[in-house]
Amino acid sequence: MCNVNGFLSFLKEAPVAALTVDAIRRRLLSAGFHSLSLDFDALEDGAGYFIEIDRSALFAFRAVKDARGIMAVAAHADSPTLAVLPTPERGTSPYLRLAVEKYGGINPATLLDRPLSVAGKVACRTPNGVETKTVDLDRDLFIIPSVAPHLTRTKTENAPLDPAVDLQPLFGLENASLYDLVAEKLAIPRVDLLDAELFLYNRTVPTLLGAKGELLAAPRLDDLFSVYPALCALLDATPTHSIPLLAVFDHEEVGSSTRSGAASPILTRILERICGALSLSFDTVNQNSLFISADGAHAKHPSHPEYSEQTAAPILGGGIVIKHNANRRYTTGAESAAIFREICHRRSVPVQDYANRPDISGGSTLGAVALSNLPMLAVDIGAAQLAMHSSYETAACADLTALYRGFVAVYETALTQSGDGYWIELSERRI
Repeated sequence: MCNVNGFLSFLKEAPVAALTVDAIRRRLLSAGFHSLSLDFDALEDGAGYFIEIDRSALFAFRAVKDARGIMAVAAHADSPTLAVLPTPERGTSPYLRLAVEKYGGINPATLLDRPLSVAGKVACRTPNGVETKTVDLDRDLFIIPSVAPHLTRTKTENAPLDPAVDLQPLFGLENASLYDLVAEKLAIPRVDLLDAELFLYNRTVPTLLGAKGELLAAPRLDDLFSVYPALCALLDATPTHSIPLLAVFDHEEVGSSTRSGAASPILTRILERICGALSLSFDTVNQNSLFISADGAHAKHPSHPEYSEQTAAPILGGGIVIKHNANRRYTTGAESAAIFREICHRRSVPVQDYANRPDISGGSTLGAVALSNLPMLAVDIGAAQLAMHSSYETAACADLTALYRGFVAVYETALTQSGDGYWIELSERRI
């Protein structure tokens, strides 16, 4: 089952993409899933499997020998933040600072005056070559102090922050080495730590807000608010005549064009392998499949409702958001939206719609990237949230439940294309 407390535990384990994959792996192994290499050629009917790429992306599924199609939910493990540069220590007497650069479209002001730590993955020397390890220093280490308004009265108000100047964290007043701390945490010799991909993360703990605790404020809701209920749904869904698949990509925030990103051919390769191992026609399976691209959606802002399209402005707690864009920055089409809407209707899962205001350019998601070379019906959905790309975002607890119930319904659906229509097989079930 999926609940807020479980999600908060998951968030604690998942400060960056690599550790998010660690957290997912632990839950899959505990549920009896088996790790596979990409060159697998045999699957046991009904068994659960997962494949990892670069320890920052993961693909999990259950084998269904007589499957008609695949019901896939895709999300991403990374969040916008600051990435640590090589040889990161910078002395500005008497201060020690850390050299970083922006990763993705972080709202930089939201990183100021907050306790920060660092996590990620490192490449280590071993007797047999190079091994990848994940690490979380899991302590308050840095802060990016803002400049007092008394000192900036002569400057232009609301001047943008310069990443090379204003976003370099304070590391302390003593000489120190970040890599020394990482090696100590991993209990390896410093000389064996060859390279690293490390990211800062906001240490402010999540909290429930509102008169009845109906709101959740936390770091990294984009996109772990989709990842966690999708994972829970995969583990809880009843088997049907479709293969349930969860794809958790990396690098969505920087364009997806990596080995572990949605632009990689990895998803297509995995689907081809699954079909081959189960003696299924790849083309027939794609014809009877649905791809859910799950990512956050902009909620109507309480102070600035004018930023939303009046007729398609989702609200916190209003249910799953179906995202639309005529220029296909989202994958949603009439057929895919109708199918998803009908699946949710049959399980009494609330849905609402989102579209950008025509004169405001919105973001895009991994769906259009992943499906550019995969002929599968797709829809973009998500949960409404406020302060997207802040280091501390806000969503409604009810929408976490709605996503979970919606994902369970998707995984329990068997879809069959027939002529110009689609037959939806979905049993009645209360969750």
